Amino acid sequence: MHWLPEPEGTDRLYLMARSHGLNQTLAQATRHIESQQWDKAERMLRRAAKTAPDDVEILYRLASVQARMGNHRRAMDSINAAIKRNPDHLDSLTTRVDILARQARIGESIESMNDVIRRFPDRARLLTMRSGLLLHAGEASAAWDDLHRALELDPDNLDLLGRFVDTTIARGIIPMDREPADRLVRAQPFEARNHTRLGTILRINDEGSAAEAAYREALRLDPRNTDAIAGLADVMESDGRSDEAMELLRPTIESDRSPLHPMLSWTRVLSGLGQHEQLVRDARRWMDRSGTSSMQAAPLLFRVGNALDALGRHDEAFEAWTTANTPFRGRWNDTLHAERTDSIIACFAEEGPTGPPSAGVTPIFIVGMFRSGTTLLEQVLAAHPNVHAVGESPALPAIIRSLPGSYPNNTIELESSRLRDLGREYLQQVSAGAGTSSHVTDKLPMNYMNIGFIDRILPDARILHCRRDPLDVCLSCYSNQMTSNLAFTSNLESMGRTYSEYRRLMNHWSAAGYEMLEVVYEELVSDPEPQARRIVEWVGLDWHPACMDYHRSARIAQTPSMDQVRQPMHTRSIHRSRAYWDHLAPLRAALGDLTPERGS
Repeated sequence: MHWLPEPEGTDRLYLMARSHGLNQTLAQATRHIESQQWDKAERMLRRAAKTAPDDVEILYRLASVQARMGNHRRAMDSINAAIKRNPDHLDSLTTRVDILARQARIGESIESMNDVIRRFPDRARLLTMRSGLLLHAGEASAAWDDLHRALELDPDNLDLLGRFVDTTIARGIIPMDREPADRLVRAQPFEARNHTRLGTILRINDEGSAAEAAYREALRLDPRNTDAIAGLADVMESDGRSDEAMELLRPTIESDRSPLHPMLSWTRVLSGLGQHEQLVRDARRWMDRSGTSSMQAAPLLFRVGNALDALGRHDEAFEAWTTANTPFRGRWNDTLHAERTDSIIACFAEEGPTGPPSAGVTPIFIVGMFRSGTTLLEQVLAAHPNVHAVGESPALPAIIRSLPGSYPNNTIELESSRLRDLGREYLQQVSAGAGTSSHVTDKLPMNYMNIGFIDRILPDARILHCRRDPLDVCLSCYSNQMTSNLAFTSNLESMGRTYSEYRRLMNHWSAAGYEMLEVVYEELVSDPEPQARRIVEWVGLDWHPACMDYHRSARIAQTPSMDQVRQPMHTRSIHRSRAYWDHLAPLRAALGDLTPERGS
């Protein structure tokens, strides 16, 4: 389990420092552990445990070996015995976490780790361990928070820094801070992996030339670095150099041991060229050859499904999407989400105290359900010379997480001065790099849950609500790999219930008098310029024709909507879901009265 760091204390002296009668047995066990002969090590340690049944160190070692052997029941019995004898033995506590994780009991392992951290706060190793568990559970943002704190405690740990950079990439919040990756490159300039990490961050931040240079340096150091090959191919494809990308990828793709990343880059190129039949054929051949699990192959399965959709092979497409989504089901709690919606409505039933209007830049929040047109709208506004776009900024969620207590109840008693400070903190973060721009956009869709709080800390913020046909929205979510904290998209019933909760909350904001402009996706793409003019005027800007040429911008959106925003507006996605009407029966049932007519 590479995502979970090893427990401490595996040195020879640990086992050797015992009474004279145990020395020979423990020495043998140590040698077997070092050579990874787990069955022999277990026999020696069981013998030692019989001789010294209250020795916590022996019990802890025994549990660790049993866990490596896959004997999870025995391992748990041994570690529970160790903890019973010494409830404060840290290595025993973390080994119990490891045993739970090895059984894929990730939720329990996280809760157990939470308890350990409450008892032993401010330990970088423990935070690092929990970050690995959170990342495996799909909680990339929470994992990032843990690693950020761990780095504050242990700033010179390069392994920890590497994990932090990898988690920054996995979290997917744009723009990404390149400084940690730069630090890695400076500290270890001959490590190809570090240049690849830097290249990936630069590519995601739309710094194509710099990303290409970083990837080429990685390949100079290690010509077989497949992540660098794939990353460089992605840069080439985004730059319209599809032939170069395919030539670069081909030797790796034709190899019997081609990893997933180059295959994803290969299919991306094929998709861009409209070669859907070849995409399906090559992807299926790769999956048959690699033996990759459906969870690992999920990104590729989504791409196969979308290629089949483009070919009009709808039954096959839906089957591919369902296979891709299946491993991620069960990671979303509908009841807890509904309860959170209830608490937000109760806390923001009416307007509360607010801070003063912000000076300088005007924030524009683009909210709505995912895949509702938020990226397209951001690109239109970002093309305006007075608008600075920050993408899906983590600033507001980070501010909310920093408040003591539980959201939203922890916002009720905040005084105006505190609200003002929070608003300033937000603006400082999103305005970095804005230059002379008068407006800045934040398109994190889930901020629709925070409209009441936004109104209190940023009373002059402009809020744009993107709305789209419910079936089209939900199918678009189901047919694309969403970020890991959006597990509701993997289950049609959960998606329908989550969409219903979203509409319930938006209806509340409207009824409570919170000011926002509704942007209907279908109207925007069907009648672009009049709608764009209406939006630009409402946020307080003069019209600029560049807004209609957003697709010519060098700015590339790093979201599942990337392909659409690289071309002029079109209506091809309207009612796309109707071809899957029967397949979407569980979704339609969950949506209830929100389900549109089949012909609408």
